Amino acid sequence: MPIIKFSGVTQQRVEEYAKKIDEIAELIVAKSENIMFIYEGSKIYPIKDGQSSIYISVEWMSRVDKEQLLTNHLVNFFKNDSDKVGVFFTDMNNKWYMNGNKIG
Repeated sequence: MPIIKFSGVTQQRVEEYAKKIDEIAELIVAKSENIMFIYEGSKIYPIKDGQSSIYISVEWMSRVDKEQLLTNHLVNFFKNDSDKVGVFFTDMNNKWYMNGNKIG
């Protein structure tokens, strides 16, 4: 159940990445209906040569064996948007509630 949040990149690029939802679901072994994408709409400073870094936060039920796979997928998609693409993972196991019900 990953929630993937994007900063330092345009909404259009996030929407383009979100179209890969089935590919991502297969890669990390998750149901596509449980994946969320959030466009943060924020800028990251400093901006160098017209480009800022891209920061991507992934909140999920930790799958350590899938972190590098998802990181590579994200970096490969956004590598032409910035020379720095950072990905940060947060384990939300036993901390996520959906419709008032604890998940994980």
